[in-house]
Amino acid sequence: LPTIKSRLICEKRKVEKEVKKLDLDLKRMDLRMLFDFLQKNENLDKNELMDQIALLAKECVKYKDFNAEELEFFYESYELAKLNSKSGVLLATLLLNYYTKK
Repeated sequence: LPTIKSRLICEKRKVEKEVKKLDLDLKRMDLRMLFDFLQKNENLDKNELMDQIALLAKECVKYKDFNAEELEFFYESYELAKLNSKSGVLLATLLLNYYTKK
């Protein structure tokens, strides 16, 4: 019936997120590129930082193998981002950890 149908709540569940890219080439990353990236992403808010950490973790796993302890470090950084930690510190530790990994 149209009267019943008009009172039902309609939700759109299929919402597509835009695909974000990391502004850093992890294959050719050097300390200068790392520093520039950190300068650009120094003042991210909580949600942007959480997205950036998730994207960084996804990209890092593509190029190098990480053990469980190192993957846990990405998770802990994500949790710290939820608690409004400084974005520069979190991103610097993650990127330096990736950079020093052979």
